[in-house]
Amino acid sequence: MGRVTSTALIVFCALIACSSFSAGLPSHFFIGNDTISMQIDSTRVVLKLDPGLGAVDTDTILHLVSGVIEVFDDNNAVDSFVVCRISDQDNYTRFMDFLKSHEAIYLAEPYYRSTHGSPLLVGSRFVTAFETNVELPTIDSINNANGVIIDHELYFMDNIYLLRNTDQSGMTLLEVANMYHGLDATRYAHPDFKIITLMDTVKLFDYYSQYQPHLKKVIGQFNNGSVWDFAGLTRPVIVSVLDDGVEGWSHDDLHWPRVLVGYDVADNDIDASPPPYGFHGMGCAGIIGASNTTDSVAGLGDSTGMFSMNPNCNILPVKIVENGQEGIYFSDAAEGISWAWRNGAEVISMSWGWNSLDVPPPEEVLEAIDSAFNLGRNGLGCVLVAASGNSAAVGQPGVRYPAAMNQCLAVGAIRLDDYRFAYSCYGNSLDLVAPSGETCLQGDVWTLDRAGGFGANPYLDTVCDSIPIGAWDCPEVGYGNNGDYNCHFGGTSAACPVVSGAASLLLSVDSTLSATQIYNVLCSSAVSNLSWGSLPNTPDVEYGYGRVDAFRAVLSILRGNIDNSDDLQIDISDLVYLVDYMYTNGPTPFPDKLLADCNCDGQVDIADEVYLVDYMFT
Repeated sequence: MGRVTSTALIVFCALIACSSFSAGLPSHFFIGNDTISMQIDSTRVVLKLDPGLGAVDTDTILHLVSGVIEVFDDNNAVDSFVVCRISDQDNYTRFMDFLKSHEAIYLAEPYYRSTHGSPLLVGSRFVTAFETNVELPTIDSINNANGVIIDHELYFMDNIYLLRNTDQSGMTLLEVANMYHGLDATRYAHPDFKIITLMDTVKLFDYYSQYQPHLKKVIGQFNNGSVWDFAGLTRPVIVSVLDDGVEGWSHDDLHWPRVLVGYDVADNDIDASPPPYGFHGMGCAGIIGASNTTDSVAGLGDSTGMFSMNPNCNILPVKIVENGQEGIYFSDAAEGISWAWRNGAEVISMSWGWNSLDVPPPEEVLEAIDSAFNLGRNGLGCVLVAASGNSAAVGQPGVRYPAAMNQCLAVGAIRLDDYRFAYSCYGNSLDLVAPSGETCLQGDVWTLDRAGGFGANPYLDTVCDSIPIGAWDCPEVGYGNNGDYNCHFGGTSAACPVVSGAASLLLSVDSTLSATQIYNVLCSSAVSNLSWGSLPNTPDVEYGYGRVDAFRAVLSILRGNIDNSDDLQIDISDLVYLVDYMYTNGPTPFPDKLLADCNCDGQVDIADEVYLVDYMFT
């Protein structure tokens, strides 16, 4: 079909008035055994023009349609659909019926909202899991009969496909997805909604360390007995950052070879770098693994700007946010998780979550997370860390998915005084909290940005109207281009990578620990605050088990390595060190005397000597 002429436009507009009524539109879909209800916003429709029209002015065409008041930008629209406001709400079904049948419109969909009012806009994508014994020729036959095409099979997932509705089906997306859900040949089917991103003592000679009190809260005594003074923390644990991308070549503080070759789910290639103004993934990666100087003498390495939780880890970037888009598709999240654990990830950090509590995570996301937790790391399990969400202050406090899943560590955000930020989501599934900053680009957590003129800094804000132009400029300290750093990170997005970094430190000490053991160590070593009204080692609804503490966590698995040796062996030298300390006024175990607390009773005494002798010789 060629470009639409003015005559065609007139016919197009005139036909609306004589459109016939159709059956009622569906307002539900299925996830597992749950029926998810939605509301149709009868003031709007979502349309995609026929691709055969070529380069046409969408606004011009749709503004000439009787009943369309306005074509407007909506960040929730997907798949090249546009949102239109309409005038005739009483005849909504008739209007939709006409739009579906007209030659200028490729697909027409209702504008859906969750039961709490959040937009849940459908496009043309839906996920379908066929039974394992259903082969591709049968799948093709089913699709051909229903006017559906295959986009692709999800990465290493068992007979699960991303399908696309076409104008040949004659159905809306919910109609076709629900129909596929009921087929004998399928396990499940549902629309591929987008998940909205919740965007939310080694001497360290570090120019910006004075601006990083958030990390100092969890690493011990900065430059005087910190977590990096424990031996054996140099194994390069692989931490996968599932986000909008990580820059791998240009940044002095984090670059190849520590930034590994990653994966872009949307483009199906290895270029996992952020879009020009993408900064979220870089901020998370910087908190986890910026290359802080780890010399014992201040000043020997002054080429760094940031310190991080684990400067020896490797970052495996998995890009699950499409360039120029907001939110994350269900299918992209599932594929990203699947790709990460199958490509060596030991920790998977997810600073995002589904913004609606009305919609549980779909089966393919559950399957991907379950596989990562049970099969990753050769059966020991990937450590999955996820942000709890930033919506508590607007009356939606529940922990978001995937953080709410049992296989994930759910992380909330606290202030430097250890009290919960009002925005930080909470509930019975919350596991830990970590220091962070405010949300809406007003945080004060320092981390990495993209190098030079890309990323967040300098940034002309379009999200938070309260931030004036130029407010992103970070103060220069000593030297360097402040455009390489982000001084306004925050939210549970910044809290999540703190815990991811702490988990990677534990794995650098002992790579044989299972994911469950890592979770138990981090939770049991967390710092609880009696002013919260909770008891130690008892989860609190607002704070979980407490503030993560990397120093205490590493200390808890290194008891007995009293001489703090690099080989991490407990041997005769540790017994000699203990005896010298107890009886001859020898040196105190460093970085903490509790390295000699072999029986973990909080005291260093004769019982520890007996315990150590029994362990070594009997």
